[in-house]
Amino acid sequence: MRVKSSIALVCLALLMGAAPATAQSSYSLKVSHHRTVEVSTQAIDKILADASRMLKKAPGHVDSTDNVACRVTFRREGPLSVFASRHTPAVINTEADVDAVHSEPFDIKVVKAINFCKGMTGIFAGCSWPNERRSIIVTPGRLRHLVWAHEFGHLTGLKHRSEPLALMTICPLAADQVQVSGHECDCLLLGMGTCMITPDPPAPHCGR
Repeated sequence: MRVKSSIALVCLALLMGAAPATAQSSYSLKVSHHRTVEVSTQAIDKILADASRMLKKAPGHVDSTDNVACRVTFRREGPLSVFASRHTPAVINTEADVDAVHSEPFDIKVVKAINFCKGMTGIFAGCSWPNERRSIIVTPGRLRHLVWAHEFGHLTGLKHRSEPLALMTICPLAADQVQVSGHECDCLLLGMGTCMITPDPPAPHCGR
């Protein structure tokens, strides 16, 4: 992903996994969509703002081991664009479709549906890889701000974890899955490809 980031403070403590309270990062993201997907600039800006607000937490939040306020801000860079190629698919069914969408010169790409991701078939709200890929593919579904932040986490190198309330949970995302650990926040602050990739955990019982 081509992102412009400005890190106000990244010190040795951050690199060792203890982010200072003042550490913050801002990411400018180029956003595009398939011509058959209806989305507005206002909607995109709200998603990015909601994702930023969710990570920073509400006033009065008290950090815990598994849930810290993470001062990451996402902003749109430039105009909302339509995919450059008319041949790029709106629905992802194969790895070739994934590659075609990832080849679009934008950071976030909105498609109609994702039925294939990371070698698996199914119904996905988002699809991204750490390190190998440089962009996020998402659908116009609900809870988009959580999906966008979750997929950005993957680009830093974060994989899933088993806690059902975590933003990076392996369970299907729901509105209350917003917890970010200190380690995850460090990765989000440092940006793409900065964190160790670990195997996904076994899927827990996700029903709550």
